[in-house]
Amino acid sequence: MGVSAADSIQSVVDSVFRQRIYDRTVSQTVWETIREMLDRLLTSLFGSLRAIPGFGWLVIGAAVGVLIAIVSRVAYDSAARHKKLSASYAPGKDAWGTSYDLAATGNYLEAAHYLYLALIEAVAQRHRISLHPAKTIGDYSRDLKRVNSDVLPTFRDFSREYEPIIWGGGACTPESYERLRSLTAAVRDAA
Repeated sequence: MGVSAADSIQSVVDSVFRQRIYDRTVSQTVWETIREMLDRLLTSLFGSLRAIPGFGWLVIGAAVGVLIAIVSRVAYDSAARHKKLSASYAPGKDAWGTSYDLAATGNYLEAAHYLYLALIEAVAQRHRISLHPAKTIGDYSRDLKRVNSDVLPTFRDFSREYEPIIWGGGACTPESYERLRSLTAAVRDAA
């Protein structure tokens, strides 16, 4: 039994049109057209500029300059961010004392932030929990639950008091600060 002429023709047509040259999907055609146009434009532009003496060194110098500007900007932003953070607090600085000092000046919201910082530092040191700026109060609560900490109920009480102050409008009264301070003092005294 032989191959029919129709099957033979169909086989040849299929093999021919499977070739890449006949693949005309829209995305490839548009992309290839854009790429070819850019290639021609850049080739003609740089082809004519190559005739200028020292142009290659000028391009290299400009690229290095841009790279230095980018690195400088990143370094400056990083240093400025670090300076801003370290101006108010640096590891090793007494967060408890800073909190009390801020409260004495009437800055209860900032003082509450320092109470939270002091609390997580005390808990992290006591239970060997890692501190990280991206961790939330819920993350620390889960860490305390995982290590079966005896301060977890007090930490949760602090959390219930602290989160509405921070996320609910930022109003920290002397009374709410005092409640937070007494909760953190209980954890500090236990540590």
